[in-house]
Amino acid sequence: MLGLLERQVKDSLQLRGAHAAKQDERLKIKHQISAIKSNIYILISYYDNLFFTTRQINAAKQHRNFTMRNPGFTR
Repeated sequence: MLGLLERQVKDSLQLRGAHAAKQDERLKIKHQISAIKSNIYILISYYDNLFFTTRQINAAKQHRNFTMRNPGFTR
């Protein structure tokens, strides 16, 4: 009788341990996904800023070229 009870307790502890390990694995995966999302947002903002800066540079060049060709024109 006591051996059966010990075995049930042992099985229940093993199941609980397996469940905890599964929860830990899920949490680890969740953290990895959020880190990947964060990196994607960082990359998107970096390239967005890069293209915005490129647009500003091109606009400045066009404005400079226009004002050089039209010296009397002021905005």
